[in-house]
This record gives sequence, structure tokens and C-alpha cells, in this order.
Amino acid sequence: MINYYKWFYISFLAVLIVFLLKWSNLYSSIKIEMILFFSGISILFILLSLTNHKKFSYKNFIQSKTSKNSNYFLYMIILLYIINFMYSREIPLINAIFGVGTYYKNIPMIKTLYPLLVSVSVFVSVYYFYRFISLKNNNDMFKFIIILIIIVLNMGRGILAFIFIPSLLIYISKYKLKINSRKIFKLSIVLISFLLFFGYLGNIRTPLSLQGDDSSERILIISDASEHFYQSNIPNEFYWFYIYIASPISNLSNFIENKSDNISLSDYLVLSYLPQSISDNFKLDYDSKSFLVSDLFNVSTAYKLPYAFGGYLGILIYISSMYLIFCLLHFAVRNTNYEIIYLSYISTATILSFFDNVIMLDVIYIPVFLSVILGLVEKSKIKIIWRIK
Repeated sequence: MINYYKWFYISFLAVLIVFLLKWSNLYSSIKIEMILFFSGISILFILLSLTNHKKFSYKNFIQSKTSKNSNYFLYMIILLYIINFMYSREIPLINAIFGVGTYYKNIPMIKTLYPLLVSVSVFVSVYYFYRFISLKNNNDMFKFIIILIIIVLNMGRGILAFIFIPSLLIYISKYKLKINSRKIFKLSIVLISFLLFFGYLGNIRTPLSLQGDDSSERILIISDASEHFYQSNIPNEFYWFYIYIASPISNLSNFIENKSDNISLSDYLVLSYLPQSISDNFKLDYDSKSFLVSDLFNVSTAYKLPYAFGGYLGILIYISSMYLIFCLLHFAVRNTNYEIIYLSYISTATILSFFDNVIMLDVIYIPVFLSVILGLVEKSKIKIIWRIK
């Protein structure tokens, strides 16, 4: 299965390595005490990962290649996206490619329906991928690709990450004992292709006010790319990946070095533990975008608010409380069709915790919620059948 303990220290190490590339002059250094703190937590998670690895062995609970319910989900998703396109009267990707119409962030979407639709689409797409990996049914892969195409049409670059990462984790989970040079090559091709496409979407959706003669040069100019990157001859599309990885940890380090503001208990609880769709309705006094290295890159990992509330102790309490919740919810989905989907999203949230508090985003929160609810429903049906027998 997917061991969410190990992804904390793997993610921290990956972020540290990417930061050390020093492709931008904006991100010069991070605090040594912060590195030592997260290294200490990483050692703890290494021990937890080793002692609990048997609980995360891969299991396939899907037996039937036919699933009428999953077909109904796909039809409903397509229908609702069509309705949303008709409501907005614009397709974001078409606008971006041809430079026409409204900037994609300003295109009106159906309130409430659209974020819920995106979140459910993310869950269903990963479920299709899990079915494909389990049963090798090409029909499930076709459904998976259909949803990806729809999300690309909506310029959902970040949304793709919430599909790609869980799917990759599921793939690695199943084939971890069968990895060979051929599979590594395939995974490398998929990863490189994703990063190139991710960077391409970033280039074409940059606001007109930041555009230059060459769209691939925009991000280099506004983020003060270093001479080291220019001399590397690496395609500019890969630079987006560096910025997304390096900027949050740099912002956190800058905040810790210059910290002068605090956050109230109520604001901290709302922003750190409630889903975004709910927390956005609260009027909060805290400025979550303080002490940024650059106003253009405004995330500071999932650990800025806990530090603002209680320093390093606050971060430790936050991590402990979240993993306690993860473990308790794991019992609800254990030995069900939805266990691996739950674990894939919890692990995704762990991996991206050094980017932002993504577990509270609807595209993570709702799939986790659906996994737990559907897992409980499945367990209740098993018990009822057993009692009837």
C-alpha cells in the first residue's frame, strides 16, 4: 500500500535538493535551525515508516471489470462540465492558446457547483486509475484520460498535480517489488512529459501584463533567474517546477527570520483545520501573505501558521495532530476498495506540505472525505450480508 510516514522525509529531502539548485537569485538561503528541526522530525518518521511498513502492503479489492456506477459518474461529470462551459461561454485553454477572451482566472464559473465538480472529478479520475492498475481494463484508462482532457480545457494545471501524484503513488505501490530499468524509463518519460506540460501551461497562462516577446522567458525575468540556470541550457519549462518547490520553503525561512506577528487561536484553527470552502467564509484578521520573498509566489508551506501560533512547538503539535487524524481515519477505510485512494491523497498532502496546507483544499479534502464515507458504507454492507447469512 502507500506508507504516508515515509513521504514526509522523502518530500523534505527533495525540497532541500531542489532548493540547492539555486536557479533564482531571490532564494539565496534557508535557516540552519529550520533544516535541523525538520531533519529531526524526518528521523522520527523514518522509524515510524520502518515499524509500520507491514500495514501498508498493496492490496487489490477490486474484482469486477464492469462498474455501471463508475460509468454514471463519468456521464454526470461530463454533463456538468458542459453546463459550466455553457454558463461561462468560454473555454480557458482556447482563450490562453489563441490569446482571446477573458483571462482564465476571471472567467465566471458556477459558484459552489464548479469547485465541488472539480473535487469529485479528481476523486473519480484516481479511482479509474486504481481500477486500471488493478484489472488492466483499458476502458478505465479511457475514462481516466477523458477527465484529464476536461481539466486541461479548464486550465487546471494545479488540479492535474492532485491527479498525477496520487496516481503515481498507486502505481509505485503496486510495482515496488517489480521495478526494473524498463519501468524506471517509462516513469521518467511520464514525469519529464508532465513537467514540460506543466511548464508550458504556466507560460501560456501568465497574465498579459507580465508577457514579453518570448513567453518562456517571462517567468525567468519576474523571478530573477540566476546565471547558473541560464548557462545550464535546461528548457525554461522546467523552471516552473523549481519555483513551485523552492519558493514556499524560502518564504517559511524568511518568515521565521523576520517573524513579528502572531495569530489568534480561533484564526489558526479555522485556517489550519477547516476545508477552504468553509474557511473562506470567515472574516479573519491574520495576513497569511506576510514576509514573502516575492509577492508573486505567495505560499509558505503548511507550517507557517503553526509557527506563527506557537513557534517550532506549534509546528510539532500541528504535525502530531494531523497524523493522529490520518491514523484514525485510516481505520474507517481499512480493507475496502477506497483504502488505497485514501492513502494516496493523505500521502499527496504529506508530499505537498512543504508547498502549502493542501489537505484543507477542497480537491484533497473532498476526495479524502469521499474515501472515508464510501469505505464506511462498504464495510456496513459487508456486515449486513454476513448477518443475513
